[in-house]
Amino acid sequence: MRITDVASYPIRVPAADPPFVWRDGLRGSPPEGEAAVLHIRTDHGVDGVAMCPRRGSALMLADLLDRVLREELVGQDPLRREWLWHRMWELDRIEELPLYLLGLVDTALWDLAGRLADRPTWEVLGGYRTSIPAYASTVTYSSIAEYLDIADQALELGYPAIKLHAWGDARRDAKLSVALREHVGDDIPLMFDGSAGFDLPDAVHVGHALSDAGYLWYEEPMREFSVTAYRRLADAVRVPLLVAETSDGAHMNSADFIQAGAATFGVRA
Repeated sequence: MRITDVASYPIRVPAADPPFVWRDGLRGSPPEGEAAVLHIRTDHGVDGVAMCPRRGSALMLADLLDRVLREELVGQDPLRREWLWHRMWELDRIEELPLYLLGLVDTALWDLAGRLADRPTWEVLGGYRTSIPAYASTVTYSSIAEYLDIADQALELGYPAIKLHAWGDARRDAKLSVALREHVGDDIPLMFDGSAGFDLPDAVHVGHALSDAGYLWYEEPMREFSVTAYRRLADAVRVPLLVAETSDGAHMNSADFIQAGAATFGVRA
């Protein structure tokens, strides 16, 4: 079996309705835009597809296919996924591929493998679970009272856990974290996502509050460029750190992503 063609298609992604906001310093929900679908065809009539939902990706993917990827992929065995992944990794050295496009070929090839086997791709990957728990993941709201109301709604809908996205103000965020714990009690797992909004001293301040309130994890408190800063944060707080989603994690292939994400599945409240 050989790859015979690789194509990309633009698709419209609507704006969020209603729109939402993130912490101070970050833009809120994106407007309507154009995303991309990658389509890999073979001489056996089995195709693979993958979607990149990032707005603006359609133009970048089309350019990348025309300049680099079509020549690399056409004629290759689509079942040599590991070898083709490493070709993408080598190309990244020169092309400096956008991180959200780096694993797109790998994802499409796994989709193709599932279609060839006539099985869901998660089974071809070696599935472990047939269901996973979901947690309610907030956006950023205007007040503690609004967060507590959203938490009540999430729990009424049956979500067993809640993750906060707050304001990016260490003192205010710490107060919110404690207030939510007091509101829901000790038995509800809580998590906090800082959206990389703090420097080290503020990250430590929030981390102490989360530790004292028994939070399950502390996600992305700082930008990921200083391993030393994260080492100091880890030494200073007891709450587990979940970090580097926009750096090292983005260089995983799709199998790594699925394995890493198998334990949790986030949905926005």
